[in-house]
Amino acid sequence: MSLNLALNAAISGLLTSQRGLDSVSHNIANVNTVGYSRKIFTPESVTLGGYGVGVQTSETQRRVDETLRKSLWASGGQSAQLSTANTYYKQVQNLFGAPGDSTSIAHRISDLAAQFEQLALNSQNPSLADQTIRKATDIQNAFADLSNKIQAMRTNADQEIGNAVSQVNTYLSSIADLNQKISLAKATGQGAADLQDKRDELMKGLSQLMDVSYYTQESGAITIFTASGTTLLDNTFRKIDYAPTANVAPWDSFAGGQFSKMTIGADDITDDIRSGKLRALIDMRDSELPALQSQIDQLADVMTKSLNAAHNRGTSYPALNTSMIGSRTFIKTAGNATQTMKLTSGDVNLTIFNADGSQAATTSLNTIMQNAALAPAGALASNGPWTMDQVAGKMQSWLQSEGLTTSTVAVDSNGKFNIQINSTGKGLAFRDQKTSAIGSDAADVSISFDSNADGTGDQTVKGFSNFLGLNDVYGSSQKNWQWESDVLDSTYTSPQATTLSFSSEGNGLNFGSVLVMSGDTPAQIAARINNTASLSGKVKASVVPDGNGTRLRITNLDGSDMQVTRTGPTSAGWDALGLDPSKAGYAQTMKVADKLTVNSNMLQRGALQFNANTGAYYVSTGDNAIANQMAAAFTSLQSYENSGGLSTGQLRLTDYGAAIISNAAGRAAASKTATDYQTSLTEALSTKDSEISAVNLDEELSQLMVFEQSYAAAAKVISTTKQMFDVLNDIIR
Repeated sequence: MSLNLALNAAISGLLTSQRGLDSVSHNIANVNTVGYSRKIFTPESVTLGGYGVGVQTSETQRRVDETLRKSLWASGGQSAQLSTANTYYKQVQNLFGAPGDSTSIAHRISDLAAQFEQLALNSQNPSLADQTIRKATDIQNAFADLSNKIQAMRTNADQEIGNAVSQVNTYLSSIADLNQKISLAKATGQGAADLQDKRDELMKGLSQLMDVSYYTQESGAITIFTASGTTLLDNTFRKIDYAPTANVAPWDSFAGGQFSKMTIGADDITDDIRSGKLRALIDMRDSELPALQSQIDQLADVMTKSLNAAHNRGTSYPALNTSMIGSRTFIKTAGNATQTMKLTSGDVNLTIFNADGSQAATTSLNTIMQNAALAPAGALASNGPWTMDQVAGKMQSWLQSEGLTTSTVAVDSNGKFNIQINSTGKGLAFRDQKTSAIGSDAADVSISFDSNADGTGDQTVKGFSNFLGLNDVYGSSQKNWQWESDVLDSTYTSPQATTLSFSSEGNGLNFGSVLVMSGDTPAQIAARINNTASLSGKVKASVVPDGNGTRLRITNLDGSDMQVTRTGPTSAGWDALGLDPSKAGYAQTMKVADKLTVNSNMLQRGALQFNANTGAYYVSTGDNAIANQMAAAFTSLQSYENSGGLSTGQLRLTDYGAAIISNAAGRAAASKTATDYQTSLTEALSTKDSEISAVNLDEELSQLMVFEQSYAAAAKVISTTKQMFDVLNDIIR
């Protein structure tokens, strides 16, 4: 019996050594295989009745530090996130250039400023006016190009999100398949180590796309979750659904509902993604690139308003300004423009002048509005309020009474204040003054505009022509269909209860209102708007990110002009909310007024002047007052709202443009530094992981010698036992 035990023990040793040799051979063969971890063969002694009867082999194990590997995957996800962001920041830096580059927006603004200075020095030169309009158009195109490319980058980011989600689904499906194979291998006593290596490589790739957590089941399969605990993979994987957007507009946002959610069934997991390539793409699409868009929209808006305010104080000459169509849209109800305006300071002089620049007739707005002889019939209140139809009607009656019998003034079917002189050799000019007296000092009037005709002024505007937008340099085809608050921090709440009322071209005046309660957050205000029956299907509110804060955004769903008014006590807190027409996308849609591109001589260089000696108003080709004011718009300090995280303050237009470029360059540099550091950290962890799990040829050759010797020894035992059996057999015979 003892010889049998010896023979069996020797045979088990022979088989074990053979298994060891197989393991070493497998390790050596895969020394350069990516993701392969060294397999460790561990023999176990076999006992029977307290006596050793040989050796057996246990399941081959991988030499892997699971904790280190988890850290490596997490670091790899951070590296992928920063690397992806860095790729986009490089594109941004190439797009914006450096402050001194001749193609940068700051340099183009500086060129336009210099052009206005030249125009002011020689205002009679028509070629300078033409050059100025070309420079103004160049900036228009530069703003549009920047905006278009930013939105193209956002579109690309959204498309990349779709591709990354498809990759995540592929990884999860493959891991699910390996889970089944690993569970079967373990259940049947077969080796699962190589399958686990393949699964680890898939987990590494998955972690670079998004952060996940997981645990290993007793069967050897793993269950995968998102950071917040939503199951991605259990017995089967759960597919993530996502639909990329073909084209992205500047006002599109995830918070506003313009981008698809990443969903698993009814669960939205978008906010569960906290690192990896997907996180970087989401941040670029929803935060970083929109912040840049917000900054250039702010710059374009401030430049437009400063130039328009100056240009609207002037008049063209010797080219006669006989056709003026405003840019402001008035809401008409049953064909009538019943919104009202009121002069709260000063008066507006109206002068008809001849082809030689001399005065043909003059009056003031307040005078004609009180003139009972001018239609509409009856004297109206001094300084207002007057409906816009009344203002147009009185102005038309006065022009016709002064011999311009075919002149028309009306709020047209598009809601624009439309003045047509319809006479050759006559022009019309406006001059804001401190008082109604002839020759009173020039000064912008202050107008209180009641946008919902409820008897309370909602907006204060400086300058009559500027209020109507009769002589704008820049305009936009984009309607005021969206309103936004200023950038709000996380602590903002409504200071008092108030009522927000809504009016629009499509739905008329005061078509709906909502009561906002004291202490409401922006999200609660948005919810109240969205849950108000009278606004349902007409208006949608959302809270969208902007730089270091958020904005309350209210959208008119039919795309027409909208007015949002507030009724309630005055409070600094409501001033902080600052609801105004949205600037989102203005840089993309701004354009030089058509009448200026058609005839650059319509560019206003001078203004209506008063001659104290003759007691009459006049216009002159030598007047450069307005050209000087427009040049000064570039050299004077301008105020800017907090936009895209760029701090507010007073800067010249060129300096704000340079600040945008500098901010973009700074973020790109910070991104590169962070990427380089994280890449080094990931490489260090990878090196440490390789030191533990990679195949070492010296170790394998040493093991090869051990198993070779043990194999030979076991074979010798078998040979000796055979001889002993032969001797025993001879004795028995």
